[in-house]
Amino acid sequence: MNDPIDTYESSKEYTKDIITTIEQPVRIALDVEAVIVDTHRYFIETYNSLYDTEYKPTDIDNWDWVRNEVDWEVFDGLMHGGWKNEPLKMQPKENGVVDAINRLIECDKVIVNIVTGRTGVEDEMKKWLSEHDITEFNDFISTTNSKGELRYDVYIDDSPRLQNSLSLSQIQLFVRDSHNQFANTRINVLECSGPIDAISTLLEWTKC
Repeated sequence: MNDPIDTYESSKEYTKDIITTIEQPVRIALDVEAVIVDTHRYFIETYNSLYDTEYKPTDIDNWDWVRNEVDWEVFDGLMHGGWKNEPLKMQPKENGVVDAINRLIECDKVIVNIVTGRTGVEDEMKKWLSEHDITEFNDFISTTNSKGELRYDVYIDDSPRLQNSLSLSQIQLFVRDSHNQFANTRINVLECSGPIDAISTLLEWTKC
């Protein structure tokens, strides 16, 4: 007997079918770093200033670039310090992303939680969100465990590793960028050109 999944010709067809048949309200996990906030640009600009280098954000061209090129501890330390000391220096990932997020939050057919894998800077992240008028989300959650364990219906996230912890009934709207451009994806992962593209897809498919 053929696997029912084999009847789908594309991840778009599959993910749309799942999202449009999920019992509403659809539970959504919205990532912070490299999705809502342009943290890679902040890191590159800060690193260049400290180490007299000339990297560009697009130089982060694979998921392991940070570990191989500049060292994970340096990256993590600069990002943690950035959130602690100057969070408002970080910019939104895309022009218009704040309006898109608030349109999604206002829809009564979904429940939007902000979910981040970075801990220890929760208050500063909330301050950034508040200063950018993103305040009406349902909850803010930080976790060191896999986000998949939280059992959301839909994840808007840039991590290529998240899909490994999702069941086929969970959907990832995968925010593509230079740092994850070579990642392979499964049938329940829809590639999106940015957070606005991901949110627009959800607004359409949930009929918000």
